[in-house]
Amino acid sequence: MSIDHIAMEYALQEARLAFTNESIPVGSVLVGPDEELIGRGRNCTYSAGNYSGLAEVEASRDAGSLPTAASILSVLHALHHC
Repeated sequence: MSIDHIAMEYALQEARLAFTNESIPVGSVLVGPDEELIGRGRNCTYSAGNYSGLAEVEASRDAGSLPTAASILSVLHALHHC
């Protein structure tokens, strides 16, 4: 399985967790230059009352210090009841 598929699966897991925590179901992962997952996060703007808690920001925080080159993959989980 490619790193893209693995990263998107992790992003989907984060989006599902965001939905479970009553936030907008967005998940993100950061992939480093050596194709390793270096950070992951989910939207927590509503659940934590943190308006900077976007999935991409949380993934960056999770990674700590960022390498000079990284890719971010984000996904908005489709809701079946919409």
